[in-house]
Amino acid sequence: MRTITNRRQRRLPKHCHHKPSGRGYIRIPGFKMVYTGKWNTHEADAEYTRLIQEWLAAARQVPAQWESTGDYDITDLLFEYMVWADSHYRREDGTTSREVDNLRLALRPLRIQFGTLPVGDFTPKKLKAYRQVMVEEGRLTRETINQRVGIVKRLFAWAVSEEKCPPEVGYGLRTITHLRPGRYGLRGQRKVQPVSREHVEAVLHYLVPTHAAMLALQSWTGMRPGEVVQMRAEDIDMEDPDLWVYRPARHKTERFGCEREIALGPKCVFRLRPFLQRHSSGHLFRPGDALTEAREQAAKCRKTPQTPSQCKRAQQAARRGQEGFNDHIQVTNFSQAVRRACNRAGIPPFTPNQVRHLVATEVSKEHGLPVAQAVLGHKSVSTTQVYAAVADDRRRQVAREMG
Repeated sequence: MRTITNRRQRRLPKHCHHKPSGRGYIRIPGFKMVYTGKWNTHEADAEYTRLIQEWLAAARQVPAQWESTGDYDITDLLFEYMVWADSHYRREDGTTSREVDNLRLALRPLRIQFGTLPVGDFTPKKLKAYRQVMVEEGRLTRETINQRVGIVKRLFAWAVSEEKCPPEVGYGLRTITHLRPGRYGLRGQRKVQPVSREHVEAVLHYLVPTHAAMLALQSWTGMRPGEVVQMRAEDIDMEDPDLWVYRPARHKTERFGCEREIALGPKCVFRLRPFLQRHSSGHLFRPGDALTEAREQAAKCRKTPQTPSQCKRAQQAARRGQEGFNDHIQVTNFSQAVRRACNRAGIPPFTPNQVRHLVATEVSKEHGLPVAQAVLGHKSVSTTQVYAAVADDRRRQVAREMG
């Protein structure tokens, strides 16, 4: 009796429909797709039969004549570029950077529109057509569309450097300028406004201790949400008992060679001590702890006794502990917890990133932009100006004094 594996090996590649181009194709294992012609025609069916016969005659291997035929198209270029990007955009610990996800989001529509187009035929008008599809969809902001068009330009600049397309193609794409504000009715990216200190204090009472400690640390230090969720005991320098220094293993500006140090004052030290006693190594803020705290709070608020099945599930969850959870709380889960707490507190919802803007505004008003730049860990003061909402207040104050 033959195995399933042998039966699968005897199967012939199917004749498939490539909807974006309206052509038929077959995909041979270990080789790119081969097009047969206009879909649902006698010519395409005959070409499919011929290709299958050649493949069988070559003992189910890619025939030599297939290697030399066909143009180098956009699909081939995207495949090689993503292989390069996967190895290039990596952090020091070997993990893949989020830039790879941005590349996939930007280049997937390009493959759908122009996947079968030869690389040398991609003109500036083709890039405008790629951009126009995103404009007509209306889902993306003007800044996001410009960013994705820039990624396509980088793709062809890389292709020129690797001698995979003519230099004039990359030069021609550079003539496409960014979309200006007010064009095509596109919405711009909304400016993030700082949340008020009163709202932050009000929300802390509606969060479980783990999430409350994370939000409090943010409101005192101005660290990024991604920096607070990944706090580990080994990343904190506790040499000074009243002023600890936290050095995140990952941060946004590490690709520029910048070091990130976050000073933790007495209030931060007081908040962190219980978590250091609970986890002497590894991440301090774990999803299992937050879930246990939420269950304990729900049990205290119960007006009826638990059923035997509920007690059994609670015991099973206690035995599992941290098993089945991530090693640390994710930024999205942290943001969702803050939003739910805002709804319970009856205040407008805000995100943890708005707390960072709050700290930037307060520090800039009290100590100036250079100090705020150091606290927030920005590479340039111009970035800090985006976070600190102090320009309008100063302008109005000058108008009152001089006008």
